[in-house]
Amino acid sequence: MGDDGKLKESAIDVGKLDKLSKIQEANANRMKVLELQQKLSFDKIETTRLAHLTAQENRESEKLEMERRRLEMESKKFEMEGKKLEKESKMMEAIRTSSHKTQVQ
Repeated sequence: MGDDGKLKESAIDVGKLDKLSKIQEANANRMKVLELQQKLSFDKIETTRLAHLTAQENRESEKLEMERRRLEMESKKFEMEGKKLEKESKMMEAIRTSSHKTQVQ
């Protein structure tokens, strides 16, 4: 009876060890899944953050482009006004010169 009892006890221990091994493997797999989910969650947060920053930069870029266009238009306006003033000045000089010539004669 001594050997039979040990065999049954050994068989039970092997069964328990097998169960324990499967539980440990399942827990290890569960931990891997949790780590992967955590990484995916972090990646999703990072992707969202980067998308938000990109949107902010695009808005800022659009504002700067509008400001550039406004300043360019303003610069052209000043350039046109400058040319107009230059023409007016030449006309005034021509009038003065012609009136001075008629007074001298």
